[in-house]
Amino acid sequence: NQIRILDTDDAIFGKFSRNNFFGVWEEHRYIVTELPPDLIGIGVSEFGWEIFQHRLKPIYGLQYHPEKNTTIQSGDEIFIHLVRNILSI
Repeated sequence: NQIRILDTDDAIFGKFSRNNFFGVWEEHRYIVTELPPDLIGIGVSEFGWEIFQHRLKPIYGLQYHPEKNTTIQSGDEIFIHLVRNILSI
């Protein structure tokens, strides 16, 4: 499925800049259509929120499966950028 990064100042996406689409592996039983006030949606698919972050803390959530990698998907790259950014490595 395709995820679109929304307008965000977050630097975790590396080459996946805002408003670009990239493929990820999804296998949803549950979808996230609404977020509580403490969370900001930063990546969305046709099913709902796929990537979100806490407004004040370096806490992120992923609804797709970053551990599942194929040649046409980039979910693992997003996950690696996220971990490196948070750990500053």
